[in-house]
Amino acid sequence: MTSVVGIYNTNTNKPFKRFRILDGNIPRLKSWAETKNIMTKNLRKNKNDSLIMLIKIAVLLIISLFITMAIAPYVFKALKALPGLFDNGFFSFLPDFIEPHAKKLADYLAKQKFRRIFDRVILVSVIAMLALGWKWVGIKINFKSLYRPKRAVARWLTWFIVGCICIGILVYAQKMAGIRIPRSKSLKLFAALISAVTVGFLEESFFRGFVLQTFLKQFKKFKAVFITSAIFACVHLFSLNHFLKAIKAAAPDGTDPFDGFRLVMFFFEPLKHPGLVFPGLIGLFLAGWLLAELTIKTKSLWAAMGLHTGWVFTIKVLGRIYKYPSSTQPSWFFGEKYAATGVLGWILVGFLILVVNGLVTYFIYRVIVFFIELLKHKNAVALGRKLGAIGYYLSPKHRKIAVGNIRAAFPEKSADECKSIAKQSFETLGMISMELLTFSKINHNFFDIVHPTGMENVEKERKSGKGIVFFTGHIGNWELLALGCALLDYPFNAVARPFGNKWIYKHIQKIRKEPGVNILDKKGITKDVLKLLSQNEMVGFVGDQYAGSRALFVDFFGQPASTTPAMATFARKTGAALIPAFDHISPDGTHHPVIYPAVKVPQTDDLKKDIFDTTQELMKILEKEIRKDPGQWLWSHRKWRKVRNL
Repeated sequence: MTSVVGIYNTNTNKPFKRFRILDGNIPRLKSWAETKNIMTKNLRKNKNDSLIMLIKIAVLLIISLFITMAIAPYVFKALKALPGLFDNGFFSFLPDFIEPHAKKLADYLAKQKFRRIFDRVILVSVIAMLALGWKWVGIKINFKSLYRPKRAVARWLTWFIVGCICIGILVYAQKMAGIRIPRSKSLKLFAALISAVTVGFLEESFFRGFVLQTFLKQFKKFKAVFITSAIFACVHLFSLNHFLKAIKAAAPDGTDPFDGFRLVMFFFEPLKHPGLVFPGLIGLFLAGWLLAELTIKTKSLWAAMGLHTGWVFTIKVLGRIYKYPSSTQPSWFFGEKYAATGVLGWILVGFLILVVNGLVTYFIYRVIVFFIELLKHKNAVALGRKLGAIGYYLSPKHRKIAVGNIRAAFPEKSADECKSIAKQSFETLGMISMELLTFSKINHNFFDIVHPTGMENVEKERKSGKGIVFFTGHIGNWELLALGCALLDYPFNAVARPFGNKWIYKHIQKIRKEPGVNILDKKGITKDVLKLLSQNEMVGFVGDQYAGSRALFVDFFGQPASTTPAMATFARKTGAALIPAFDHISPDGTHHPVIYPAVKVPQTDDLKKDIFDTTQELMKILEKEIRKDPGQWLWSHRKWRKVRNL
């Protein structure tokens, strides 16, 4: 019999290769020396590829700069001549409803200074060169995922407001310090918004969409973010007020063909005064880092676009209300025109970076853990139950999902009964959340709190020399099953999905590992699980959640439900015992886990049928367990979804 197994790189979760297993025999893997040699060669190749790519990108950017310096004066002259062409009737072919607006646009462009035209031309040149040379550079970026519409509006709007608030705070501080002075100009909110949206879209598409994604494919996250932020800071450094003084004083007017080259030379004049340049460089670097963190965290550009747009919009609007005098020197503490270019801006942007990467949440989490651990276990669980009940009322979305699931699973129950079960489910979740915060205390008096039944079923399979695949669901405190086995010196390995906050996840991992539980990342575990089961160890799966449209759809409460076949597959391949086990938590915080005898896994010639039948049997056992006390299960998860590719 033949099946396919994927061997994964545990660092990147990308497959090294896929190969066939014949009659359950695992082919010989390469020795560590061979593997290390291959990895070293690949690492060298990747470094060389990265260097070549950076050189190619630099070449394109330099070409863009020279093209801009050469053509900018001619573009400037052409734009100056546009209003005259309208007056001479050159554009008379335009429809009547378009011509007036086109003439207004021509008048607007003709009034722009050479420097502003130069800025726009270089932006277009860079985008054009990258569009023409992306194959030569070797760029492979999935822009579709970066612009995916899921939660796009909410993310953009949320961070747009954050950006407006940030600049508002900093400009207000500058006003109070006397750096900004009032002036009266029409706000032109719509024009400012259109300009800000355009800048946000173009710059984020380039810096975080193109530059960052390119470096992420070649370097680790820290290095990629650092380089991208440095490039972002250096480019924007030349638009700070301090840099514009030299340009305004010289004022190249674009009438000379070499004005583009002169303008670039003027930009470097302020670099003679690094003390004045440094605050702006740091502030812009941190702003670039924040935008990069947002893009990586959300896996899209919308949040970064919203924040960038909010910054630009508020700078433009408040710039028409408060003037930043050109004679004012940059302030180390308050910054200058861009506001975030001083120590106060560093602090605000730095705080937002800590919020985005989860360190602020982690700090709050550790403070909560400190105070919760001061409580007795019984009191902590009681508090969790009350918080869960509050969560039932404060989370209408999940409450609706829970009640809907319960009604579908128990059509015979009344609406009030369904709501009562849903509330109990939220209370259970609150109780186990408090226990999760106090795991380090539970480790020391575990068997005073937990009273398992059925441990003889584990001992029986252990004595027979088999590995064990544990199956449980989100019922009671599923985490305690792994903890109990580890405390009894069983070699237990739990399959888990990492938390969104990596700092909290690391702390939870540390607590889990204290009694001896080994945690396997849910992605790319095939090789590890096969190895562990062949060594007669235990591997636990929480296998009751929705597993995607390509998983097995088995009957669960009378409805087809997507379910992972992993437990049945591993037990079927390795001959390991497949044991269902479920926890039940009492109102006083004590636990009564039940461990059932091993499920018989069929070994026929029909591999698919064996796995399907075993998975169906597991879900029947889980359903029976839930029916005993429905309030113990996590009903707020969308287990039943549309059946696709059945």
